Amino acid sequence: MPVNILVVEDEPAIQELIAVNLEHAGHHVIRSKDAEGALDIVKYALPDLLLIDWMLPGMSGVALARQLRQKSVSLGLLLHEANLNRRAIRFESAAASVRRSI
Repeated sequence: MPVNILVVEDEPAIQELIAVNLEHAGHHVIRSKDAEGALDIVKYALPDLLLIDWMLPGMSGVALARQLRQKSVSLGLLLHEANLNRRAIRFESAAASVRRSI
């Protein structure tokens, strides 16, 4: 079943890698390069899942996740850290989806 996924990643190559693979799996991908852009997108189009880079310029991915939870935005959140030194994407933390409040 296709899912709407917002990918919040500041590194263009990593964002592209993630988006292409998710789209190949049949999902609809929305992209943002920073937390502020992601907050604007969430105001108008609530995705099913946010895939957030742990370290973003400006507001961090962790701060973005906390802000979304404080506003009672019910989303699936998955935080990741791209460790370029090891050339691998590690998934550090995930939060379960909670009910969607509209």
